Amino acid sequence: MARPAQSVPDSDPPVAGVPVAGLPDRPGIDGLRALAVAAVVIADAGAGWITGGFVGIEMFLVITGFLITSLLLVERRSRGRIDLLRFWGRRARRALPALLTVVGGVSLFVLIARPDELYRMGGEVRAVLVGLSNWLLVVEARDAAPDAITPSPLQHLWSLSVGAQFLVWWPVILALLLARVGRSRLRAIAWLLALGSVVAMGVLSLTAAPLRVVYGTDTRAAGLLIGAGLALAFPPAAWAVRARGARARRLRVVGLLVLAALVAATVMLPRGDAVLRGGLFLIAVLTALLIAVTLRSEAFDRLLGALPLRWLGLRSYGVYLWHWPVLLALGGPSAVVRPELSAAYVGLTILLADVTYRFIEMPLCQMRYVRGSGRAGRPGLAVQAMAVACGVATVAALLVGDADPAGARARDGGRPATPAHPAAVHDVPAPR
Repeated sequence: MARPAQSVPDSDPPVAGVPVAGLPDRPGIDGLRALAVAAVVIADAGAGWITGGFVGIEMFLVITGFLITSLLLVERRSRGRIDLLRFWGRRARRALPALLTVVGGVSLFVLIARPDELYRMGGEVRAVLVGLSNWLLVVEARDAAPDAITPSPLQHLWSLSVGAQFLVWWPVILALLLARVGRSRLRAIAWLLALGSVVAMGVLSLTAAPLRVVYGTDTRAAGLLIGAGLALAFPPAAWAVRARGARARRLRVVGLLVLAALVAATVMLPRGDAVLRGGLFLIAVLTALLIAVTLRSEAFDRLLGALPLRWLGLRSYGVYLWHWPVLLALGGPSAVVRPELSAAYVGLTILLADVTYRFIEMPLCQMRYVRGSGRAGRPGLAVQAMAVACGVATVAALLVGDADPAGARARDGGRPATPAHPAAVHDVPAPR
């Protein structure tokens, strides 16, 4: 018999995740998140045998578009309409606490350990808070000389900004059009928009700086829209339908082949223009196929949802948020080639993600606060006290950052310091 749909706690951050209220429990999707974040963490550390950190980010974008659209369909089915303010409020309650904790933690670290770099933080923090960090990077990459590119501990949050912008405009489109044109036509619209984004990426890869193509919302919307179209093709009300017999066996084989193709792409897909001219689109399509197989094949869902993968997938949002600041704090990709620093990088990232998940994400997204008594209460109070310190550091970054732009330019040799992230710099051509 098919397993009954289960309702699980509210939580749906952009570009990462955990189970979501109102959606049937599909552990295989958590397993996909684990694979995606593992690809990003390993690739960003500069591992020579893996070239595809961009594969993980594209997988996250597809999953994000799929889950956001699924949540909107659940809301409309259960309430008869889509309450946009309520929907946005629930997503903010889920995504912002962890994000603000990381931004504050980074600001606190810079304030204590590297105060001379605090002047750079203000603009970046403001861009992250308004969901426009990807466009800030586009502007800074345009204005900087190639040899002026330096890493920033918040630069990896560009992908969350792309997801946040999608979270603003796509629910409005869906709320306006779903009742008027129907689910099938809206699915076609989503996939046509995705195709337009793919074409834009290909055209701009010939005419614009590569980092403009990598970070632009218009060029990175394809994965989100492919995921959205998939959700319209497989609405949550139909997730309980599972394949049986020979069809189930064929789906299992298809799932394994698609999974193998994704792994091969992560290891073998060549760097350079091929990534921008069809490579990311291929990754998005393979991810969508893998989600579809997970929904229909109970055996494949169990395979991807095995406990270790699901445990990591539930914390993938925090892992993504913390991995890049931790990597830079340890000295960057060139430093973590040493085994002890590699272990510290992975271990500290997972530890911070787990603490954030247990004591910040879950209590706040469920509007429950950890009590200050008992074994679980003391760590909770300590984490919340640290969150207050992080908040103070964030305010300091906002006030001090960019306060002396002339001095900042002088310290950087007269050029703006433009962050660089491996997924953007090592996997695509250098800025021309």
